[in-house]
Amino acid sequence: MSSSYSGQASIEGIGFAIPSNTASKIIDDLIEYGYVTGKPQLGINCQDVSEAIASMYNLPIGVYVTSVSENSAADKAGLRIGDVITAVDDTDVKTSVELNSLKNKHSAGETVKLTVVREGREETLEVTLDEADNK
Repeated sequence: MSSSYSGQASIEGIGFAIPSNTASKIIDDLIEYGYVTGKPQLGINCQDVSEAIASMYNLPIGVYVTSVSENSAADKAGLRIGDVITAVDDTDVKTSVELNSLKNKHSAGETVKLTVVREGREETLEVTLDEADNK
C-alpha cells in the first residue's frame, strides 16, 4: 500500500502464507510425480447458458456440456453432450466458474451429485471424480 500525502511514498508489505503441511504435500508431489496429485476432474468441456441463451434456446440457466471425454468420470456416470448442469451437491450453478469452484472442493476419488437437465427432464447423476493428470 502506498501513500504520497507527505510527498514521499510509504510502503507497507502484504504477505500471504500457505500452511506448511499443504506446501509440503505439493513439493513432495512435484518431486515424485512432476505434478500435484489429487486434483479432481470431470472430463468435460462446457459453455455457460446465460439468461439470454436460455430464453433463446429454451434451456435452463446452467452449464451446457459440449463434449465428454471417453472413459472420463463424466462418461462413466452417463453425462452426455447437450446436458445442462444446474447443480452440484444441491448447490445451484450458473457458470462454469461456479461448477469448477464446487468441484475443486473435492478430491479425486470422491463422489459428487450433479443435477442435469436432459431433453427437458431433470436427472441426478453420481460422478466419482477422476484425478487430473497435469503433466
